[in-house]
Amino acid sequence: MSKRKHRRGGSRRKDFQLCAQVREALNLALASSNEEVLASAWVREVRPAPSIARLLAVVEVDEENTQGAQQALEVAKGYLRAEVAQAIHRRHTPDVVFCVVTPGQPLP
Repeated sequence: MSKRKHRRGGSRRKDFQLCAQVREALNLALASSNEEVLASAWVREVRPAPSIARLLAVVEVDEENTQGAQQALEVAKGYLRAEVAQAIHRRHTPDVVFCVVTPGQPLP
């Protein structure tokens, strides 16, 4: 019998790996977007909010595009979640919540 302790919901390493995969998938989806404000945005960080069932994606955009980016992300939310689902190959795709920040702004 293993002495290794299992946390409910997975390990920190696996949580970190999932967040990195989601970040990469979102960055690829944003870069290929036809929406100019989304194509110029990038995901600075993805982290559990509060667990891996729901992830917070911190998206950085230019200062003049913050309102437009938040609206465009809400419109594209289904598409972005589908891109994440295709990239991570898990039974359940986590819900993704977006937070828009500007360059140099501290993370929430």
